[in-house]
Amino acid sequence: MDKKGITLTELIVASILIGIVMIGVAAFSASIEQLHTSTNRSTILTMKTTATMNHITRAAYLAVGDETDRGIIDRAIPPRNSICFRHDTNDPSSYVSIDNGGDDTWTCYYFDILSSLLYLCTVPMAEADVPPNNAVKCDGTGTRRLLLTLDPAQGTFYQIIENSDGRLESIQFTLSAIFDPTLAPHPITNPTYTATTQVSPPGHSR
Repeated sequence: MDKKGITLTELIVASILIGIVMIGVAAFSASIEQLHTSTNRSTILTMKTTATMNHITRAAYLAVGDETDRGIIDRAIPPRNSICFRHDTNDPSSYVSIDNGGDDTWTCYYFDILSSLLYLCTVPMAEADVPPNNAVKCDGTGTRRLLLTLDPAQGTFYQIIENSDGRLESIQFTLSAIFDPTLAPHPITNPTYTATTQVSPPGHSR
């Protein structure tokens, strides 16, 4: 009478096949997890960059001034560069800052190249305090807010564009954001995202 059973060879082959399948499943699961993490990082970076760009372009759009007094101050003094916009809060006929008895305030943004961090000065500035005239006004506790981490190679995040007569034409902003500035860019583990826009303040007399 014939007896049927599993031979040692068949058992070894089956074990090997099961092992191959399990390795494939584990690799697939790891890939899915990595993709999920990468997607989250890319999504967060894109959202933060977009929100920051919206904030800066709105501040630029509301800038008031004329060709003799632009209401835009930009300074690129390593390791920082900053740009500030004058905003009128009551009387559009005058460009007088609050430190001189007027009602105008300044909104400032500055990029620290050493730390790769872009900040918003959260306290309305008087003209005499606009960085880097008085950077302490933006460096104190509660006087600045971190907006975004930029690529260390970014340098200046803005460019003032003038026409052939030297008059203000527009301001171009470029934010090259990176998830971790201490690591090399990588599409999965360290994503990057770049946003560029151009603004011509309508409240600026040219």
